[in-house]
Amino acid sequence: DDGPGRHRRRRRRCRDRGASGARGGPSAAGRRRRRLPRRRRQAQADRDGVDGERARDHGGDRLRRAVAALVRGAAGLGRRPGHAPALRPHHVLHLRAPRRLLPQRRRRHRQEELHLHGGRRVPPRYAHTSPSTPRLLRERAIKFSASSGNVCIILFIYLLDHHVGKGQVWFCGLCQYVNLVGTAIGYTITASISAAALYKANCFHSKGHSADCGVYTTMYMVVFGISQIVFSQLPNLHEMAWLSILAAVMSFSYATIGVGLSLAQTITGPTGKTTIGGTQIGVDVTSAQKIWLTLQALGNIAFAYSYSMVLIEIQDTVKAPPAENKTMRKANLMGVSTTTAFYMLCGCLGYSAFGNDAPGNMLTGFGFYEPYWLIDFANVCIVVHLVGAYQVYCQPIYAAVESWAAGRWPNSEFVVRQYHPFSGKFSLNMFRLVWRTAFVIVSTVLAISLPFFNDILGLLGALGFWPLTVYFPVEMYISQSKMKKYSRKWVALQTLSFACFVVTVAVTVASIQGITQSLKNYVPFKTKL
Repeated sequence: DDGPGRHRRRRRRCRDRGASGARGGPSAAGRRRRRLPRRRRQAQADRDGVDGERARDHGGDRLRRAVAALVRGAAGLGRRPGHAPALRPHHVLHLRAPRRLLPQRRRRHRQEELHLHGGRRVPPRYAHTSPSTPRLLRERAIKFSASSGNVCIILFIYLLDHHVGKGQVWFCGLCQYVNLVGTAIGYTITASISAAALYKANCFHSKGHSADCGVYTTMYMVVFGISQIVFSQLPNLHEMAWLSILAAVMSFSYATIGVGLSLAQTITGPTGKTTIGGTQIGVDVTSAQKIWLTLQALGNIAFAYSYSMVLIEIQDTVKAPPAENKTMRKANLMGVSTTTAFYMLCGCLGYSAFGNDAPGNMLTGFGFYEPYWLIDFANVCIVVHLVGAYQVYCQPIYAAVESWAAGRWPNSEFVVRQYHPFSGKFSLNMFRLVWRTAFVIVSTVLAISLPFFNDILGLLGALGFWPLTVYFPVEMYISQSKMKKYSRKWVALQTLSFACFVVTVAVTVASIQGITQSLKNYVPFKTKL
């Protein structure tokens, strides 16, 4: 040891043994560990794979060696080329995960897995909007996930809060949850009408087409509500994925039956009277009625394109790799293309079969009477599909209220305790039982009180189309991309948003007018199909 720094190294070794140059017992100065500057301590810890001081504080050499082995074994976790490992010693020693591996936001959010039920259909009139605004949502969601952490739970509202700010979060939440509640009411009405159509189809088959086969829909709404109370007790749709798959098959089945019956009616006849302009003013309707009905039809089409309000929640449950936005891009393109084709076929073939007398619902409005068994099967498919769709759209409401309650009363057994009554995977929570049952009861009562099929769907479509499908996705895209104001792209997006806003206002007014007209001849709880 004849190097130029041999004396300095020798003094350091002696001091570490306890005395300067002596081989006796350790002194007080020797027992005190020399503290290096903070940056040097951190650099040494990163280089050696262990923080010696912190390891000593938590148990000494044995723990130090164990942690060092653990860190060396997991050094590649989360590492990218040219970057330091994501897992550092202090993450293990202090049981604190690295920021890149944990969610940064939504401390009180409870993860709920959602599955796309496959039954949402996109109309041809709005098909040009489908590949655009959902694409904006997908891209904003994946960038938000990358900036917030590899493990991320994303909701529509959190995405908006991240990009736009808290000022519009309350408005977005109001629109989203009001529309989700309205969708639950609309699905209850639709399912009850299809269930009542089963009775009418068999009645017409046995008694003739001129028989009085009217039936009250209230009983069918109550039965549908009871079934939803049972399915709502499952914690999330991950435990009922089979229902999502079944709903998708049912949706494809009844759409195919409707197209096939319309094509058969067009070929064999007789067909209704058709005109270039549709219903004739002065013959079928007045000019004012034609305007109102046209706007209500636009609302119905917009309601069919309402899946954007749960698009982010669905994307958040997609497995990666490949990236979630790439998977959703393919799914969205395939879904839009397929459903647009079905809508075009239903609209064109339905009008060619029935003309200006086409019913609002071909399968329940009894444009078809035979074969009655096929019509019955189609209506059963509608009911089964809506059972699954109801759960898909209500799960975000359930999760929001239950996560708020868990954060508000974290020590309450009524809110947080899980019971296992059947000694299996199924768990029962008292708060979930009471809250979800109450929600289903209220939505069912509202559906019984307002059983106006087309008017309600038009109003729901109008209320949710512009804010959730157009405005908020456009604003998030502009904010994320830091688009220059008054640029060509900015003007195009704002023009699209304003045009959709005008359509939304017009459809809302028309739907309210239709509900007002229906209320004139309405007897509560005695609606007949």
